[in-house]
Amino acid sequence: MQINLFILLLLLLLPISLLAQNKTLADLFVDHYQTSNQQGLTEMLQNPKYRLQLLLREVEIDDQKKEIRFIRSDYRADHEYFYPASAIKTFASIAALLKLHEINIQQPKTKKFSIQSPIGLCKNKCMTEDSSNLDSGESQGKITIWHEIKKMQLISSNEAFNHLFNISNHDFLHQKLNPVFPSLRINHRLNTFETQKECLKTPKIEIYQGKNKYTIPEHQSALLLTPYQYTNNDFSMGVGYYDPKQKKKIDGAYSFAEKNGVTFEDFQKLSIGIYFFEYWKKKYQFIDAKITDIQFKALFELLNPIQNHLDDLKKIMSLDPLQSNNPVYKDPAFTENRFKPMIQGILRVIQKDQRINLNYFNKAGKAMGSHMDNAVIEYHTSKKKKILLVTVGAFVGVHAVINGNDYPYQKYSSPLFYQTGIAIGKYLKMIYP
Repeated sequence: MQINLFILLLLLLLPISLLAQNKTLADLFVDHYQTSNQQGLTEMLQNPKYRLQLLLREVEIDDQKKEIRFIRSDYRADHEYFYPASAIKTFASIAALLKLHEINIQQPKTKKFSIQSPIGLCKNKCMTEDSSNLDSGESQGKITIWHEIKKMQLISSNEAFNHLFNISNHDFLHQKLNPVFPSLRINHRLNTFETQKECLKTPKIEIYQGKNKYTIPEHQSALLLTPYQYTNNDFSMGVGYYDPKQKKKIDGAYSFAEKNGVTFEDFQKLSIGIYFFEYWKKKYQFIDAKITDIQFKALFELLNPIQNHLDDLKKIMSLDPLQSNNPVYKDPAFTENRFKPMIQGILRVIQKDQRINLNYFNKAGKAMGSHMDNAVIEYHTSKKKKILLVTVGAFVGVHAVINGNDYPYQKYSSPLFYQTGIAIGKYLKMIYP
């Protein structure tokens, strides 16, 4: 009788064991959220209005077969629109670099311009000075494309993003990037409170190299992009909106239909393109359940003309702003804890003395009630190397007035990123799966 009871117990436990083995990494992350005893996290998991989304890709590199295999898992990724805030800025870096490449193609008989060539931002007159640029030579103290990229990627400068958007312009940016990133919509500059029409107009830009000058004329985009179609096409958020031009609150949910946007899937595709470009050059095969061979080819061919800048871009996006030597940041508010929101959770697991073995490549965004991070996390020791792509975010302004700047990030998104960091740390330390 005891043997029969023992066998019955094994049979009852077997399905549970198999179920645990079949859980994806995203499932394990969500399990971690549920057991973290964080009220805000529990509330977000129960209420889809918080638009909590998580997309993970584990990375397996086989150098003998020359293969990179991505194991994708998600929780509600791209179920509905998500406002990306500053996380979208890396697309502007790519567009500006591609624009410079196009300019150099058009000027084969003149001295080519570089990312360090001074530029003039022209409205009534051309502004060229930037005292934060400590480079030597012609670019010292000048605005350059590369210095704007560094300021934007390091401390998320809205002004730098707006300058780079103006350089590429609305038309060029989408004509170049949309074939590879079909969900991408950059319809407005940041923190300017302009109308849609005003945002589509970009001023004259001048680029200088010695005595050579190239002028990008003032441009009015005629490209009207319809919102990308999601599983749930609900673009309305919040309970009201503060109109800065009318200086009054408008009741009712605010529509994000004409705001900037991009899917988590396209975010990770961009991360793959920058982070793993060197493997494509070495003719590795990329294998993914959702990204096809044709799409991988289009991604890397898009980035191929600017390949010489990708390694430096990767370094900038992995750097603690306080460690930058140009530009130099001394304000303690510019710590990496601010710009790499999952870092504290990760270090709690792998320990702070292991920070040297961690590469945290990312661009986060936080505005209008949305808070997200798009990152590649690499952890290496003498015995192993693990790489994980993580894109995670939540909209905390469910009960907020949009543009009112009173959002409960501390209650909702801060614990989300901290607990996601702990889950990442467990994965890197092989505690699970």
